[in-house]
Amino acid sequence: MAFLDVLLGLIAGGALILVGRRWGGDSRRFYGAALFVAALVLLLFALIGGQGRDVWLEAAGLALFGAAAWWGQRTPLLIAAGWLAHIAWDVLLHPLDSAGYVPPWYVWACVGFDLLVGVYLLLKFRRRE
Repeated sequence: MAFLDVLLGLIAGGALILVGRRWGGDSRRFYGAALFVAALVLLLFALIGGQGRDVWLEAAGLALFGAAAWWGQRTPLLIAAGWLAHIAWDVLLHPLDSAGYVPPWYVWACVGFDLLVGVYLLLKFRRRE
């Protein structure tokens, strides 16, 4: 099951990259905004099904990844690092074997998504700097 979830994330990440290449304009803004939205989705999960502690934790994550997106406008590698750090956020904070406020399939899909987008941006932004 986890393999299919990661594959789903890879496909969705590939779709984001295709959209970014076609319509993303300034890719730093596009991928920075997408990173912010990824953190926002987790906050929404916490607001719907989490406890108070979960909401505060995800709000802190939104601030952290929002800061990476913001500062990444000047230093684009921070956006790539934000996507790669989001993998650790997903896996360490959302148990893969429990029915927490984030569905297990979503966590695995995020691993594939974040990995593909993060590596793509790391390679893309390294060539520019």
